[in-house]
Amino acid sequence: MLVGGLFLAALVIALAALAIVRPWHEKASLELDVLDGSKALPESLAKHPVDTVFSLLKTDMEPLWQKPVFGAGELAPWAPPQRLDLVSVDPDAPTLRLLGNAHRRHFDFAIDVDALVHRPDTKVKCIGGVIFGWQRPHRATDGPRKCFAIHVDNRPSIGAPHGAAVIGVFDVTPASEGRKGSIRPFVPLPEAKARIPFAQPAPAWRSLKVQVRDQAVRIETEGNSQEFELPWLRQAERFLAENLAPHGGVGIWAQDGNVTFRNASITIRNP
Repeated sequence: MLVGGLFLAALVIALAALAIVRPWHEKASLELDVLDGSKALPESLAKHPVDTVFSLLKTDMEPLWQKPVFGAGELAPWAPPQRLDLVSVDPDAPTLRLLGNAHRRHFDFAIDVDALVHRPDTKVKCIGGVIFGWQRPHRATDGPRKCFAIHVDNRPSIGAPHGAAVIGVFDVTPASEGRKGSIRPFVPLPEAKARIPFAQPAPAWRSLKVQVRDQAVRIETEGNSQEFELPWLRQAERFLAENLAPHGGVGIWAQDGNVTFRNASITIRNP
């Protein structure tokens, strides 16, 4: 009886500890099961027709909806010329801003990113790109997050003489009351799926399109593309893939300088 009682007590304590440590994991799983568009952001996206482009920016380049989720950078809309700048002076950590959430398993996110070329005569690096898969965007800072990110990197490298769109992951703990925020450095996906070489020397803009089809992702730029599925990532890099999903909030990021965007949109797709 004593042994059985001790075992039962230990089991109760273990379950209670699990409930304390992992509630946000469970909430994320529940929300991923009911992605019906009802919680889309901006709210007007919820009733937008399927297969029709929904612009995330107004004509004056102000976002229809936005939420800061990490960093102290600021948005600066310009019209004309039509552009939205994200200014982040921190050389050590990026600023992340959400611009929308399809709240669907099937959607496209498209955006133009200013071609970022590091100037060797200055110390400013102007690093940046886009993010997608930010979970629970309505409660965007209530606990740790991972999200996918694309770094627009125009530095030449082997196999990519004009630079590449580098696909990876941010691991973020947003700041909240009584807690200082933190972010781990950008981690690329396994090499086989990490880069999409740019086809041309840096133009004024790089156009990116992220196509999410449930667990599958296809990213296109300048006629080149890369595809991967979440089950593959879980097998290839189990810890990197933990708590990741491609559906969720989409947005932009910048670090150590000024990064410019335009033509940001979401298109809902049928399964």
